[in-house]
Amino acid sequence: MLHKHLSWVEISASALRHQMRLFQQYAPSARIFPVIKSNAYGHGMREVVGVLDREKSVAGYMVASLDEALRAASLTRKQVVILSIWQQDQPLVVRALRRGIVFPIYDLTAARWLERLGARLSRKIPVHIKIDVGTMRLGFRFDDSRAVRQVLHMPHLAVTGIFSHFADSESADEGFTQKQFTRFQEVVDGLRQEGYVIPMYHISCSAAAIRGERYHADAIRLGISLYGLWPSDDIKRLYARKRYIFRPAMAWKTRIVQIKTVRKGESIGYGLTYRARRGMRIAVLPVGYADGYDRSLSNRAHVLVGGKRCPVRGRVCMNLCMIELSRGIAARVGSPVVLLGRQNDDAITAAELADKAGTIHYEIVSRISAGIPRIIVP
Repeated sequence: MLHKHLSWVEISASALRHQMRLFQQYAPSARIFPVIKSNAYGHGMREVVGVLDREKSVAGYMVASLDEALRAASLTRKQVVILSIWQQDQPLVVRALRRGIVFPIYDLTAARWLERLGARLSRKIPVHIKIDVGTMRLGFRFDDSRAVRQVLHMPHLAVTGIFSHFADSESADEGFTQKQFTRFQEVVDGLRQEGYVIPMYHISCSAAAIRGERYHADAIRLGISLYGLWPSDDIKRLYARKRYIFRPAMAWKTRIVQIKTVRKGESIGYGLTYRARRGMRIAVLPVGYADGYDRSLSNRAHVLVGGKRCPVRGRVCMNLCMIELSRGIAARVGSPVVLLGRQNDDAITAAELADKAGTIHYEIVSRISAGIPRIIVP
């Protein structure tokens, strides 16, 4: 039996709106910027913007790169801010400036390049200065005030924001997060005392936003928790009962393409990694590691068929995988299968798959192939 899609991802519009309104409720004084990098953490940039753009609480969007920013700007009239790297490609940068995209400045080389471009264009270029308060990624060191002030004095750069990034805000131990925030606040206070007027300061990711108002500053970068996922087990344990109830926005589904009988002693899949201990029925699914269903889930993960768990048997292939159909399941070719998400009273969560794969749930959702259709559901 042929179907329109071999597999598809369903995105719950109500779940996305629920998370936005939840954070708006608990952070009423901060602007909220959904982070839609990496195809909206695998949820689909176009689809997520299509749902959220009508929400009044969405101040704009944040992305990782210039390419992502250009794509995002084609989907919305709201502000788009680049958080990470961008290539010094004049035609691309000029296109971005026409759309009002904000660039990050993380070193003097980037600042001088944009300053020269601004001079040639006879215009001020909007930028946010990135401060490194101990994560040791992009940004000016928090104690390098001289370099930051050089950027502030460049006549063709309009510094509309200062920002930083936490390294350990997902941990139960808040010590380093507090230390980083103190460093960031000292930079901010120093600039204010010197008379610099900068419209926006932001450092808060999902985990820091959940921790409380003290980290909210002027804006929250709402990433993983926008999509209904906890930043970490520690944050969930500390805060789940207090205020936050998340609704995962993503479900990944497919259909059975073949059913066959395997006799006791026969092996399944590449490398003969699973040998049947009894006679069983297996189903072949048209999903593999090229689609983002990780090979490390081989012989470890489960899927849902008819609301019941069915184990993956044998190695996950590039485009296919096999499951054992548990007894009592009335499955046939074409029957729906849930790889990630809820079916009846059970659910396969991103955290569960991450645990099986030895990774984090961020990776599970963001690595689902962009070529798989994203379908908005209520």
